[in-house]
Amino acid sequence: ADAEPAAPASPQAAAPAAPAAGAGTSLESFAATSCFDNGVPQRVELAPRLTATSCPVLFHRAQRLFVAITSPVGNFNLRQALRKRSWLMSGFPAQASYMFFVGAHPEQKVQKKIRKEMEKFGDIVQLSTLDKFQHLAIKSVAAAAWVAMHFDGMVLYWLKVEDYMKNSWTDIDSLVSELTKNGPGEPEEPYYAGGAIFGGGEALRDGRWGCPKRHCPYDKYPTTYAGGQYMLSMKAVRMVTELGLKSLDLEDPYPIEDHFVANTLEKAAGVKVRNERRLTWYGEKPYGA
Repeated sequence: ADAEPAAPASPQAAAPAAPAAGAGTSLESFAATSCFDNGVPQRVELAPRLTATSCPVLFHRAQRLFVAITSPVGNFNLRQALRKRSWLMSGFPAQASYMFFVGAHPEQKVQKKIRKEMEKFGDIVQLSTLDKFQHLAIKSVAAAAWVAMHFDGMVLYWLKVEDYMKNSWTDIDSLVSELTKNGPGEPEEPYYAGGAIFGGGEALRDGRWGCPKRHCPYDKYPTTYAGGQYMLSMKAVRMVTELGLKSLDLEDPYPIEDHFVANTLEKAAGVKVRNERRLTWYGEKPYGA
């Protein structure tokens, strides 16, 4: 039988104590021992009333790219399929690592299940905010803050993507190679790019992408933004962390996550989104959903 491809690297999988990922392995190979320290996960405060729980961070080698995958907490089957390099994770770059970012669930049986998944695979960060679509801005900004807290100076670029999306890792790896061709240092100017660019469109009031007037007092979105998947340099990640966390209302967050990130970067330093075709994505119902 054909050998299963090597699993993508998570920070825990890259740790000295964990077995190395190689040909013929999957992330299930790392399930032999608990990633918890004395049976207790690591919890850090990102902002007042916002915490992140994960396995202790054991990341020990620099990577060019960190991929923050936002995932609804109940998508257990889809995350398991992705770990086997299906759909989104097919062709995942060698010089990159990832984590899934999920929210909290009100039912204890789901919380117990996500804790077991976290302990088994070491690639889950659970945020204290309830997991719902309207809280995606909290999830994405918190993912940026978590990476800035743990890996600043160790990664150069941060990519936010959602678990149901499909992209081209070959194109993304080519983009990162181009951005780092002059050396591994961080670019002086903050970088923000995406492959699905929106701007000047009518601000919808209802439905999944609705933005009530209390959040969007304008008729048209004033800031051009990258929808769905976008890439930031670590300088831009720090801007989103510092200003975004301060301006987020955890009880009633801005409902259009990607527009919130674009607004934050523009307010912080006048950063404009770049249209980058290599960050194009599409979404269908993936295997395992």
